Amino acid sequence: MQDATSMNPPSEERRHLRTVFSTLFSIIVLIAFSLFVSSNSATHAASSTPTQTTITLDGVTLSVDSKAVPAPFVVSQPDNAVQMASAVAQRPYREFQIESIPFSTTSSVERFPVAASGKEGSFRSILHSYRLSQGGTGLASPPTITIFGKQVQGETNLVRLHLTDASTLQTAVMSEYVVEAGSRLWLIRISQEQVSDTQISTLASQSATFANTISATKISSTNLGHPSTLVASLAQEKARTSAVSPNAVNPNAIGTPSWWSGTCNYNNFLRDTGWEAWKMNSGYNGVYPCGPRPSAGGPDHLVQFYSGSWGAYEFECVELALRWMYQAYGVKPYKANGNQIVNNYSTSYGGGLRVIHNNTACCGYPKPGDILSYCSTCTNGHTSVTMSSSVNSSGNGSVTVMEENASYGGMQTLTVTNYEVQNSPEGWIYGYLRHD
Repeated sequence: MQDATSMNPPSEERRHLRTVFSTLFSIIVLIAFSLFVSSNSATHAASSTPTQTTITLDGVTLSVDSKAVPAPFVVSQPDNAVQMASAVAQRPYREFQIESIPFSTTSSVERFPVAASGKEGSFRSILHSYRLSQGGTGLASPPTITIFGKQVQGETNLVRLHLTDASTLQTAVMSEYVVEAGSRLWLIRISQEQVSDTQISTLASQSATFANTISATKISSTNLGHPSTLVASLAQEKARTSAVSPNAVNPNAIGTPSWWSGTCNYNNFLRDTGWEAWKMNSGYNGVYPCGPRPSAGGPDHLVQFYSGSWGAYEFECVELALRWMYQAYGVKPYKANGNQIVNNYSTSYGGGLRVIHNNTACCGYPKPGDILSYCSTCTNGHTSVTMSSSVNSSGNGSVTVMEENASYGGMQTLTVTNYEVQNSPEGWIYGYLRHD
C-alpha cells in the first residue's frame, strides 16, 4: 500500500538534509555506543553469571551458557529441513537462535547458498549485505562470544523489523555469528527489541547493555562430529506420508490448480527436474502441501499460476501460501519471502484479507485458512496455512498448520497460550492474514 506522503515528494534539498541528519545520527549512536560499552565492561565482568542449558540439534548436543537466553529453547525435529533452536520472550522482544546448516543442504529460512566447507566468509557477507539493504546501522565494537572453543566476533546492527506487530516496524539490536564446525555451518543470532524512545543516549545505553549481556556467551559441544540427522533423513525424502488433515474435507473443496499436470504437478515437475513430486498430507479444503523439500536436497521448480503472474518455486513454503490464497481467495501472487507474506500483502492484490497481530492483546488466534508469517529476524523466514484450531475459552490450546520445505510430513502443531501462538521451530510468528 502506498504511503500517503508519496503524493507530495520532498524536494532535493529536503532529501539531502534528511540523508545528512540520518548519517549524523548513526555516527553519534556509534560513538555513544562505544563509550557505553567501555564504561560498562568492568561492571559486566564482575556481575555476569551466565545460565546454562543443554539441547540437541541436528544430532549434536550443545551446551549453551548465556544470560541472553530469554526462555526455554524450542528445537526442530531431527528430520525438519530447518535445523533451528529458538528461544523467544516478549515485551520487550528477545530472541536467541542457533541454526545448524549441514554441508550439502540449504536453509529455507535464510538466503544462503548450499552449505560447504570454507563458506563462513560468504555467509557473513550475505548477512552484512542483507542488513544494509534493510537500512541497518552497524554498531562499533560488536561483542565477541565463544563458539566451540573459538572466540568469534560477529556483526551487530540496529535494524527495524516486524517483531511482534505486522503493521509497525520496531527497532532491534541484533548480533549475528557464523562459524564452521562438524561438517556444518552454524548461525547464532541474538536479538533484542529497543524502546520506542529515539533519544541517542537511550539507544546507546540499551545497545551497550545488550552487548555486555551477550559477551559472556559460550556454546560448546563434545560430539560435533555426530552425523547430521537432517542429512540422514534425505535417504527417505521420497517416502510418502500417511498424514491426514485434522479437518474433514469440505464437499465443495478447492479443485486442482489449472497449471498442474497430475497430483502436485507430478508430470511437469518430473519432466523439468527429473524428480518425482508427491502429496505430503491431505491438507485443508482440497489444497495440500507437496514434496520434495528444496532445503533437504530437492530442486526448485519455477511456476506461474497464470500468464504474467509473479512466479513461485515448487515446493518452497511461499508456493503453498500463494497457491492457497490464489485458489481460496483470489489473491494475485505477489513478491514475498516467508517472513514477508503477511506484511507485504496489499488489498490491491485482491481477496479482502486483513492482518492480525500475534499477541495476547489482539484478535484471538489463527483459524482454518489463515496464513502465518514466521521469523522476521531471519533473512527469508517461513510461512504456513492453518488447517485446524483447538483453543478453549481461556485462549489455551493449539493450531495445526500445513507447510512446505520444513517438517518432514508437511504438518506441525503449534501451542497457543492466552490467545498467542507460541514460539515454533521456524521462529516466532509475528502475524497472520485472514479472510472474513
